[in-house]
Amino acid sequence: QAYTVATSKRQLIRIKTSMEDLKDEKKYCTTENAKLRTSDGRELSCDKDYILTEEQKTNLMEKIIPAAVKLHAERLLVDPESTPLIIPQFNQSTDCRFFTVPQDHHNPGVENADFVLYVAAKPGDAFGVTCANKEPSGRPIAGGLNFIPYQTVSTRPNVRQAAHHIAHALGFDYERMKSLGMISVITVRGVKRVVVSSDMTKKMAQEHYGCSNLEGMELDYRERKVFRMDVSSTWSSRNAKDELMSSLHAFGGAYYTVLTMAAFHDMKYYSANWGMEEPMSWGNKSGCDFIRKGCLTENGVSNYPNAFCTDERLRCSSDRFGLAKCVDVDEGTVNADKTGSCPVLVSPLSVREDASLFSFACTELGDADFPGFLTGENSMCLTTNEYDVEKYGNTTKLSGVCAQVLCDKSNRKVKVKYSGILEFQECPSGSEIAVGSSSASLKFKRIHCPMYTEVCTVASDGSSLHPLANAPHDQSDIAHRVGMNGNSAAHSLLHALLLAVTLVVVVSL
Repeated sequence: QAYTVATSKRQLIRIKTSMEDLKDEKKYCTTENAKLRTSDGRELSCDKDYILTEEQKTNLMEKIIPAAVKLHAERLLVDPESTPLIIPQFNQSTDCRFFTVPQDHHNPGVENADFVLYVAAKPGDAFGVTCANKEPSGRPIAGGLNFIPYQTVSTRPNVRQAAHHIAHALGFDYERMKSLGMISVITVRGVKRVVVSSDMTKKMAQEHYGCSNLEGMELDYRERKVFRMDVSSTWSSRNAKDELMSSLHAFGGAYYTVLTMAAFHDMKYYSANWGMEEPMSWGNKSGCDFIRKGCLTENGVSNYPNAFCTDERLRCSSDRFGLAKCVDVDEGTVNADKTGSCPVLVSPLSVREDASLFSFACTELGDADFPGFLTGENSMCLTTNEYDVEKYGNTTKLSGVCAQVLCDKSNRKVKVKYSGILEFQECPSGSEIAVGSSSASLKFKRIHCPMYTEVCTVASDGSSLHPLANAPHDQSDIAHRVGMNGNSAAHSLLHALLLAVTLVVVVSL
């Protein structure tokens, strides 16, 4: 077992990206029904969902990947490499063999890098995988990311999903945690469960849930074969639906919380940059019963209505990114809890209604979909009184509205604007605002004001609204820290920006 001693000289990890596989049209889908080999070697016909247009490719390379990498580059510290990072040949029996590694990465190596991420967009599942480790510490130094952006959604969910898979490439993996002695098996809710029980992860889980004797952070299960469940390298969606490393990351807030930061910290070759953790309301201070008891009573009533649901009305998802439907979380046929499955509010990326594409996310909905809504960038779901809306020939019950949100960072206050008013209106946390008489046509009459952290943690572009904590003293070194490899004009621009703000950027190799 490798052990790395943390030193005071640790610095923010420098992640460089290599996108050779996005420069070769033979490596990704450009036309429907074309044949292409997937990342696992199978030949697959290019479905329309796998097609990467030039615009989407540019968005992936210039917006999504840099923003996703930045989330990690701001939060993880390592003992920095003092010489060019030599990338070894990848194991040809793993998914790493499908990523193109430039010859000069093997020799003379990659300058100013602690980790190199190789990016592809082959058809098939998105994934992140560790491809090389530094010896003798065992710290990952190279990984692969296969990722095709959702074509019908905004930047935010794509950035957060890419960050989820990059975390796997950086080492967030059950087998790795097991080899590092971070894992325990406990009995909870009547079944055996695997938890990450290493010191910092246990401590942060206890603090988050408000349970002083919690054994650790529970991992999920996934079905590999019929009637066989394997431990997943993701947090239990029941316990941490809105966390970055939740198995429901595609349908939750994907917040980079103390829980994931602590797991990396416990691997010893990483140190967490505390102060950069994002808050998550899911399970926060809910007590031990939230983890150890059933989510519903014997009568089918939710013990935790802000997390688990029992009715059909559309209401705000727990991350407030959109309206949500009640969906059962199936924890598997083998190790299902004796307390049964847990219905949670999920805001789908898109569903079909009358053969038309429809999304419940506030950034995706049109203003005309529901009266009073203001959708698009910076729109969040705010809780309202329950009301009825006629939609698709049916009466739909709602208790939420998509409204524009303005965050006052200096005073940590929220202002909101919905259709029917001209100016933003202050919405103090815990209070209600009444819908004015000039908006008599609107069905909702009261808006419940959210907490600042609920709507002012993640920006619409997927970035974190946290200012960079514990930034390097030498700000001119930030570019090298996160992979700047551009021309002199780019360096000049960066230098100018650094005079005004502390900045983290990512540029591909």
